[in-house]
Amino acid sequence: MDRVISEYSLYQNIPKYYSRESIAIAVDGTPLQYSTWEQYNEQDMTKFFALYTEHPCIEYLTKMNLTYFVKAKLYGMRTYDAINWRGKTIEQILRLKKQDIRRFLECYPQIKFSDDALALRLYQLTLNDSDRPTLGSLGKLSDSIEVLWPDLKRMFKYQSVVKCVKYVERQFQRGKKEHYRYRDSVLRMWKDYMEQCKMLEFDLSRIEVVFPHDLHAAHENTTSQVKISLSDIEKRKIAARFKTLERRYHFEFKGFVLRPAKSANEIIEEGKKLHHCVGGYAQRHADGKTNILMIRKVSAPNEPFYTMEIKNNKIVQCYGMRHSLPAADLQAFIEAFKAEKIAPKPKTVPLERQEVAV
Repeated sequence: MDRVISEYSLYQNIPKYYSRESIAIAVDGTPLQYSTWEQYNEQDMTKFFALYTEHPCIEYLTKMNLTYFVKAKLYGMRTYDAINWRGKTIEQILRLKKQDIRRFLECYPQIKFSDDALALRLYQLTLNDSDRPTLGSLGKLSDSIEVLWPDLKRMFKYQSVVKCVKYVERQFQRGKKEHYRYRDSVLRMWKDYMEQCKMLEFDLSRIEVVFPHDLHAAHENTTSQVKISLSDIEKRKIAARFKTLERRYHFEFKGFVLRPAKSANEIIEEGKKLHHCVGGYAQRHADGKTNILMIRKVSAPNEPFYTMEIKNNKIVQCYGMRHSLPAADLQAFIEAFKAEKIAPKPKTVPLERQEVAV
């Protein structure tokens, strides 16, 4: 079957109309008549047909009340890798045996929201775990970890889902006053720690390595052991990025100033003096995958104070000496910076009055 291509984006600011009766006539006698298109009422139905021609498994998903995944695929929402879009059978598509599919659907007859979709993925991942959660508890578990998913899922290759979730919660409760503002802060530190363990060739099959009793202390230990080395090309990239980032992010407010890293050496020395792991981010900063910025006191502009990471124009983390969190005065500076430099300014785009019948 030839692929359908949508030209919807060419007419974004033009009101559009279509006839479902005309679609029914057009698809009759073609493979598209099996696409279950009648169950969808999208503004751009050609986009739906384009997706179906690429992934015929949409027919199975729709008939099993799993339309969330189809709509998520259409609009770029999370599917949590729960669907094998190239699957030919329902077992392949849902990555489960028939009896497991039946058990899951008895408990979750419809998937309407993202946490239900994540529950399916957790069911797939935990099916063979000795400590697997009950079907009834999957919804609560998925709701509690949904915002953590991008980083948390990387840890499942080391230990079971339940063990990883419990470990994050345990470390958060242990260090929330000093080191962690949110649970995702635990995950970022854990991810950095595991990368350092690989560099140091630690045995990651040992549970005490994967789950150190005090993550913060273990992370400081590995940070002190890792030696950072960058090529001359990477050093030149960091120096070249300074002017652009300076124009975009330089900010001064109430005794503090924020600026980008000037050199590779400054990033590495920042990590050494503040006893945190920013040195490990130098290569990613050089490649433009993230942005490392330094917060200084105006009275001591060359003395390391706090380090900030910005990625996709969002503040990812900000730490001082030994991963200390910002105090109230510095947090006020950060909020002012966010309002001035990070928060998107609303744009008004005039819409010409045009009508096109489709």
